[in-house]
Amino acid sequence: MKNCIQEFLEAIRNDDLPVFLYGCGAGALWYTKFMNKYNIHIEGIIDGKLNGEEKYEWNDIKVMSLLHISNMFTEAHMVISAPAHRKEIKKILQNINNAKWHIYTFDPTIDILQGNTASERLNYFKRHAHELENFYHRLADKKSKEVLTQIVKGSLENDCDCYEMIAGESQYFPDFIVSNLTDEEIFLDAGAYTGDSISEFISMVHNKYSKIYAFEPDEMNMAIAKKEFKDDRIVFFEKGVGASEETLYFKNENNGADEGAHVVKEGSSYTASIQVVRIDDVIEDKVTYIKMDIEGMELLALKGAKRLIQNYKPMLAISIYHRTDDVVQIPQYVINELNGEYKLYLRHYWSCNGTDTVLFAI
Repeated sequence: MKNCIQEFLEAIRNDDLPVFLYGCGAGALWYTKFMNKYNIHIEGIIDGKLNGEEKYEWNDIKVMSLLHISNMFTEAHMVISAPAHRKEIKKILQNINNAKWHIYTFDPTIDILQGNTASERLNYFKRHAHELENFYHRLADKKSKEVLTQIVKGSLENDCDCYEMIAGESQYFPDFIVSNLTDEEIFLDAGAYTGDSISEFISMVHNKYSKIYAFEPDEMNMAIAKKEFKDDRIVFFEKGVGASEETLYFKNENNGADEGAHVVKEGSSYTASIQVVRIDDVIEDKVTYIKMDIEGMELLALKGAKRLIQNYKPMLAISIYHRTDDVVQIPQYVINELNGEYKLYLRHYWSCNGTDTVLFAI
């Protein structure tokens, strides 16, 4: 089994050529974090919009034009850090005369989010092959089975291409969810961020709904959401959700971006503290649709909403990509503890990385 990250790491061990990233957009955060993990020095980042000798700095790394780097080096390792545009970037690099670029494309997101490697994930999947097989056969349609196959393959190969054939157009509102929405929906959004999912929900139901409960522990995100929505039907909670009422401490090393946020122990260095509540303790309504994307807290939050889900059987959209065991434990918990009659669907959003895989239950 090939692994794109291992191929890169093995290649750079054999020489002292400089390493460059091509792409200085949001994706570069993942790649710089990956390089830091392996103590790999980044010589610079290429910004395709720059010309000639133009340059600037991004996170203390020099950002330059391809022409400038070509004038300085005739051979280097080039990691494409804008994976959505990897094919066109590869062609650009291959067409530079008199330059020997060693070009790499790989997906570092799962390694960073889950804090492990492909070989560790492989060992986990081997130990839980029976549960994965059962999950596969419980999935309600062919597309879901394709998604499960490809996300496991992508997780083991770190290959961006694994996700192309399964990418979706809507992260939380695929057709089989939209067709079940009514004018009386009570939507619970756990991990509301700045309200992007709320906006999409309101659009899908044409502003006809009963109520929205929005949980978001980040003060700045919550302020943006409250400013955006002036509707008495939306109830905001500046809190996280979990299995118990507690204070948790999060560390985020990506300059405020959500990617890579993780819980740390009390007393450790942390970025923010958040208050966590059980959904069962604060919501009494007959919720009809629950969405969760909460940085690996999904299983705990489901446990904290057990009464509500068992009583009212809402549709569910649960992220299962933050932790390696999510793809095994969350479907098992939904089937065995919440509602064995749920039909399960699996969808994946991005076409170039392993983030944003969602388990749906209806």
